[in-house]
Amino acid sequence: MDTGTVAGYAVVLLALAVLCETIVDIVKGRLPMIPVGVAGYLWPLLAMALGVALAFWAQVGVSPILPIDASVAVWADRLLAGLLIGGGASTIYDWLDRAKTQ
Repeated sequence: MDTGTVAGYAVVLLALAVLCETIVDIVKGRLPMIPVGVAGYLWPLLAMALGVALAFWAQVGVSPILPIDASVAVWADRLLAGLLIGGGASTIYDWLDRAKTQ
């Protein structure tokens, strides 16, 4: 796969991660009465669920970016992409930096 396609996938993943972070931040601002103990679990779980939903909606995966040539089930590829998206933009940056060094 050429570098343009890989860059395109990276941009889509990053854009979806930023969108996911923005949506979760808006929801956090609208629900300030959530107890701290609950919020510590609720917001990351919401971000991960939203990330998976966005990955399936956008039909984007991570296998085109991986340096290996292995076939991955579509659902597993999108699930991994969704977890990365839900982790936020900084997670995507870190993951892409590691993929470049390998």
